[in-house]
Amino acid sequence: MKEKSGWYTTAELAVMGAFGAILFFSVFILGSAILIATGIPATGGVATMLVAVFIIVAGAKIVDKFGASTIMLGIAGIIAIPTLSWGPPGLQKVPMVMVMGLIIDIAVLMFKRENKGYIIGGAMAGLVAPILNYWVLIIVGLPGADKLQPLLIPLSVVFTILAAIGAYLGTIAYDRKLSKLSVVRNLKSKSS
Repeated sequence: MKEKSGWYTTAELAVMGAFGAILFFSVFILGSAILIATGIPATGGVATMLVAVFIIVAGAKIVDKFGASTIMLGIAGIIAIPTLSWGPPGLQKVPMVMVMGLIIDIAVLMFKRENKGYIIGGAMAGLVAPILNYWVLIIVGLPGADKLQPLLIPLSVVFTILAAIGAYLGTIAYDRKLSKLSVVRNLKSKSS
């Protein structure tokens, strides 16, 4: 018997919630030290981009439905509101990270859920991450935009490369290991 909750099953929602929480804690732990040391918004992403996109792609491949990346990043963004992850504390980070998730979801849809869609989507999300962070700082009037502005191009290049590698590793981890787990196969059979 299928347990449905709208378009996603209850199990899929639980997977997205778990991966969103794992994503937040990974980003928080890895990125906080760099951000505190530099004081420049988005620099924590140098330590977290590869890991974050790896987690997003692995979770999105498990759920395998449009919107999974957006929801996982939205959950992580909500948890991150009071922290320095993804920029200064505040609600502004939730739509910002959800845009990054939507970029991944659209690329995956365009490439018919093939691995190259996850890799291209991850790379594109990495590319825009510092730019989105900069725009949010400007629009909301938060400090740090002046420090981030001269680093936008180098950070975008580095984030693109790290995100593409993270997405590639996420597809490999799913294809070689995660897809073979009984809990994942069980989830797939219930959601199809």
